[in-house]
Amino acid sequence: MLQAASVILMASLGISYFFKPSFCLALIVIIPLAVSTYLVNLLRGIVNNLENRRFSVYSLLFETVLKISLFSVLVNFFHASALLLLTSTLLASISVCVAIFLYLKTLAEYKVTQKTIFQLKEIVLFTYPISIGAIINWIQLQSYTIILVSLGFVEIVGIFGTITNIGSSGMNACSTVFSQLFVPNLYKTHGRYISVYLRNALLIVLGVAIFSILASKIIIGLLTKRELLEYSRIIIYGILTEAGNFIIGALTIYLTIKNLTKTTIKMSSLGLVVFFASFGVLYVFKQINVYTLGIPMVLTQLVISLGLYTIVHKQKNINE
Repeated sequence: MLQAASVILMASLGISYFFKPSFCLALIVIIPLAVSTYLVNLLRGIVNNLENRRFSVYSLLFETVLKISLFSVLVNFFHASALLLLTSTLLASISVCVAIFLYLKTLAEYKVTQKTIFQLKEIVLFTYPISIGAIINWIQLQSYTIILVSLGFVEIVGIFGTITNIGSSGMNACSTVFSQLFVPNLYKTHGRYISVYLRNALLIVLGVAIFSILASKIIIGLLTKRELLEYSRIIIYGILTEAGNFIIGALTIYLTIKNLTKTTIKMSSLGLVVFFASFGVLYVFKQINVYTLGIPMVLTQLVISLGLYTIVHKQKNINE
């Protein structure tokens, strides 16, 4: 993995040097950050699945505090910028990665000498549906910026992104802690815990959604400019979109446990069709604005969630 990251980094730097030299420094930070973030999530997931949940949650909180603390210190010595924020995030990520690895080495499971060797073909067949689904998910949630900016909707994209990112960040924080605590139960029960997990997850989503609706003006007023207060209610789009990832993630874990990862491609592909179709309808009827921009994303997440739930429900009935 580190070799692949090195190749990608060198290739990206070479391309950037000829086409956009100003991006070189950012790439030196962004690509290692992507690798370290992956490793942190991987190690934290392993520790969490070994039922060291408290450490997993504490490491998550520690990482957040460390990011903020490092940025607060660095901003006193360097000019505040996106690159400085990325740098502080990278330093925090590396520190947490090392800390989790050192903790993992102290666990009894780490010292087990028995090894299971997987063939490359097995790994590819098992993981490619999830990888394709992740790419499709990225297209669904991020491609609107590229499409709409090229069509001249720059201001709409800027306002929408600023407000909804606050909502998605809040929902992500809640869902991450919840997942750290309860995902191991899915593995431990071989998926039987899925109904309880989904019920509690939906209660979390409902709570966050209600709170955000009631406090949206206060939240947006504190975190953004006063001019954006009139758009505060679209924060719900960010929450519902991230809630979709929350629910889809749980359903995907269940299907992974049951070795049914191929089924995720069908639902992800259907979601992509719904995404572009709904965007097309908005564009044709000239209804693209700050208040409608989130509809395709939320609708897509709903379609995928319901589709995956249908598959999971059928599988549960077969097992029972």
